Amino acid sequence: MNIKIGDLHKKTQRDLYELAKKLNIRGRSSLSKDQLVRVISSEVVKAKRTEEKVSKPRSHSVPDTSLIRSLPKKTGTPKKAETRSKIASPLDSSVSEAPITPKTFHPYKPLPKSPSSESRLSGEVPLGYGDNKIVLQIRDPYWAHSYWESSSLMKTQLRQKLTEDGYNRSRFILRVYDISNVNFNGSNQNSFYDIPIFESATNWYIHLGRPNRKFVIDLGLISPNGEFLVIAPFASFSPFECWILPKRH
Repeated sequence: MNIKIGDLHKKTQRDLYELAKKLNIRGRSSLSKDQLVRVISSEVVKAKRTEEKVSKPRSHSVPDTSLIRSLPKKTGTPKKAETRSKIASPLDSSVSEAPITPKTFHPYKPLPKSPSSESRLSGEVPLGYGDNKIVLQIRDPYWAHSYWESSSLMKTQLRQKLTEDGYNRSRFILRVYDISNVNFNGSNQNSFYDIPIFESATNWYIHLGRPNRKFVIDLGLISPNGEFLVIAPFASFSPFECWILPKRH
């Protein structure tokens, strides 16, 4: 299609619309005459460039200066422009690169692991907490389970009091007091009985013998002369108050 851009302004808006229709320009119905001229001119320039590339793919064609607007000349000192171009050029050997010295290099140094974090992540349960205490859990009206802890300081004090030989000949026991219907003062129990245990033991099952009674339990030892020394006392408990096993209905 041979269209001269200079003749577009001489055509009517109707002629420009038909021409835009042939060029398959979208939105042509809403464009004014001046807008149609600009859009058609742009399409004509694109079409001519495409034809030149197809007809002469290897030749260096000279663009038609009549179709390109003349750009205004840039004002400014050429010396500054040359200086900027030299700085921006990566091939300029006159621009020296700053050497990398060891002072400017900071390698990553990992933080040392703290021993406390490793011990927390070990998953090991401590054998004791340095206390002297005894805990009792009621299994049912006839049985209870007890566990306890005795500190090394308490054992050292007992060895000093009984001597090493007296301590070794002493018997470790659990003493169970029946204090049902009694305001217990430490010696007015209804009855009591002893359960022999090992020195290294830390828990024991206790047969209470009869239900609906109130008891007190102590952890201690009996010296060679028959004296009972308390290691860890425990408060009173009733086997019918709280059971570990669920009640059967």
